[in-house]
Amino acid sequence: MLYIRELMDRYAIEVIPTKAIATQSGDTASLVSLRKVFGDMRLIDLEPQHVYKYADTRVDPRSGKKSPSTGRHDVNVLRHVFHESG
Repeated sequence: MLYIRELMDRYAIEVIPTKAIATQSGDTASLVSLRKVFGDMRLIDLEPQHVYKYADTRVDPRSGKKSPSTGRHDVNVLRHVFHESG
C-alpha cells in the first residue's frame, strides 16, 4: 500500500534540493499544504475531483484569502511529485 506522503517524502529529499533556492522554498511550502490534505491518502484512492477541490479551495497563508493561483502552484508540485516517482 503506497501513501502519497511517501512520494512527497522522496520528492523532498531527492528533487527539491536540486532546484533553485527560491523554488525550493515555494515547493517546500506547497508540500506542507499538500501533506495536510493528501499525505494520509493511499495513491490508489486519489481521484481527479480531490485535486480539483483542493485547487479551488486553497487559501493563501499570507493573505488568508482563497487563492486559485496558489492552488494551481500546489497542483503543479503534486504533479511533479508523481512524475518524479515514476
